[in-house]
Amino acid sequence: MTARINRPLLLACCAVPIVIFLWTVFAMSTNTPFQDDFDALLEPVLLLHSQDFLWAGFWRALYQQDDERRIVVDRLIAYLLYTFNGELNLKLMVIGGALNLLIVPAVLYRWFKSTATSLVLMVPIVWVLFNIQFYETIFWAMIPFQHLAVFVWAILTMWLLTRGTRATLLGALATGLLTIYADVSGNFILPAGLLALAAQYRWREAAIWLLVLGIVSGFYFTGLEMPAYRPKFSDNFSNPFQIVLVLITLFGIWADPGPTFPMLFREGLSLAFGLAGLIFVLQLLVKEVKNTVVRKNTLKKDSAFLWGTLGFITIVLLVLASGRASEGLETFFNPRYRHMYLFWIIFSYLLAVRYNPVWFRSSVVQNTLVAGSVLFCANAYLMYWGGLDKYRKTFLIDAYQWYHNRSLPSSPIYLSLRKRVDDIYEGVYKQGIYHPEKYPFETLPDAPVEGKIEVALHQADGGVDVSVANVARGMGKNDGAYLIFRADNGETHILPTYHRQRPLHRLLLDGSYYYPDAQMDRYATDYFKSKAFEVEVGIIEGKKQYRLITGKQLRL
Repeated sequence: MTARINRPLLLACCAVPIVIFLWTVFAMSTNTPFQDDFDALLEPVLLLHSQDFLWAGFWRALYQQDDERRIVVDRLIAYLLYTFNGELNLKLMVIGGALNLLIVPAVLYRWFKSTATSLVLMVPIVWVLFNIQFYETIFWAMIPFQHLAVFVWAILTMWLLTRGTRATLLGALATGLLTIYADVSGNFILPAGLLALAAQYRWREAAIWLLVLGIVSGFYFTGLEMPAYRPKFSDNFSNPFQIVLVLITLFGIWADPGPTFPMLFREGLSLAFGLAGLIFVLQLLVKEVKNTVVRKNTLKKDSAFLWGTLGFITIVLLVLASGRASEGLETFFNPRYRHMYLFWIIFSYLLAVRYNPVWFRSSVVQNTLVAGSVLFCANAYLMYWGGLDKYRKTFLIDAYQWYHNRSLPSSPIYLSLRKRVDDIYEGVYKQGIYHPEKYPFETLPDAPVEGKIEVALHQADGGVDVSVANVARGMGKNDGAYLIFRADNGETHILPTYHRQRPLHRLLLDGSYYYPDAQMDRYATDYFKSKAFEVEVGIIEGKKQYRLITGKQLRL
C-alpha cells in the first residue's frame, strides 16, 4: 500500500492546511500587547534593558512568577527577539509560536515511518491540527510559547525519551527542561515520562530522568504561590460529580460543532464523544497493562511514545478539570483551551491506528478520514473566523485607546492597576523597546460624512452601550462600524462594534456571514475625561472610509 502512494499529492494534501494556517497567522496577527503581556513580556524586557547585565538579575527577571506559573522560556524568547531585532515585535512572537507547531507533524512523520504505517493516515492529523479554532492560543503574544509550546515540546520530549539511545535521552532531558520552563503544566512531563520508561523496563534511564527533572521541577515550584483570586481546589472538589462530568466532556470537545450551535447541544455531543473516546482508550490501556505488568513484556518504543504523550495530555486535562470545575462547563469551550482537545483526539486516533490497523487498510476508510478532516478544518474556519476577527480588533482598540486616552476597553481591571500598566507601557515606548502598530481606524474621525444613521445609546452602572441597526459589513479584517465619541476639546474615543455570526443554515439561506445589527461592548464611563461627546459612526468598507451622523450625544 505504501509503495502506491503518490508522494507529491500526499505532500500537497499536508501542505495546504499548513499554508492556509500560517497565512492566516501572518495576516491576522498584530504587534500589540494584550492584558497579561504587560507584566509577562514587556516588563521583564524593560527591566533587563534598564539594568547592567548580571546573571542574577537576568535570571530573576525571567524567573519571576507570572500569575500561578513561571514562564521562563516565553520571557527569554521575548528578550532575545528584542536583542537581535532592536525592538520587541510581538507579531514575531505569534508567528514564531505558529511555526513551532510544525514540530508536531515532523515528529509524527517519524512515527509513521518507524511503524511502517501508511502516510495517507497522517493527512487527517494535519487538517485537524492546523486551523483557527484555538485562535486565543495562537494570536495572544505570550501564549504560543507557553500554553501551545508546552504540548509541542512535550510531544518532542516523549519521542526522544522513548527511542532508547544515550543521545536521545540527553535530547529528551534538554527538551524536558524546555517543557517545564514553558508553563507550569510542563512539569507533568516528569510523571508521564517516568511511566513511559517504566513500561519499557528502562530503570536506569528512569532513575536519571527522575533525578534530573525532579531537581528542575522542585526548583520550579520553590517559592511559587497560588494567587488568592484563583479558585481553591477545595471549592472544586466540593462537587466531585461536576469534576467527573467536566473531565469526560473535555475528552470530547474536539467534536463540538462550533459556537453558533446551542450550548446544550454542544455539551451533550461533547459528553457523548468524550465518554466513547475514554472507554476506547481505557480498554486499550487495560490490555497493555496486562501485557507489560502481568506478562512482563516490554512496551515497544513507538507504543510507549503514544501512551506517554497521551498520559501527559490526560494529566493536564485532569488538573484543568479539577482546577476550574467551579467555573462551569461552558468555560471549557473557550478557544484558549481547544488545542488540548485536538492533541487528545490526535493521539487517541494514533492509538487506534497502532492497535487496530485492520480498521484502516481500506482505501474507502482512508479517503473518508481525509474528507472528514478537510470538512472538520473548513468548519473550524467557518465557526471561529468571527471570533478571531473580534479578537484582533480588541487587541488593536486596546492599544489605540491606551495610547490616546489611557484606557483599556477589554480590561476594566486596568482602572485599579493603572499606575503599574502605565509605567510599563510608557517605559517601553520611551526606551524604544516597543513601537506601536498602525491602526486602520485612526483616520475615521477625519473621514467624509456620507449620511445619517440611527443608534441606540444606553448608559447605566458606570458604562455605556451602543447598538447600531442595519449596518451590514464585509469580510475584510478591518471592515465594520466603529463608534466615535468626540468632545469639543478634541478628546476622541474610537470603539468597534461587533456583529453576531449567522448559524450555518442562515448563512446558506441568506448568503451573509454576519447579521446586520452591530453592538459595541460596554465601555466604562470612567475612561472619559470630558463631560459631553458627539456620537458618530465610522464605517470601513475595504479601503473606503466614511462617517455617519447619529444626532446623539453622550453626557456624563
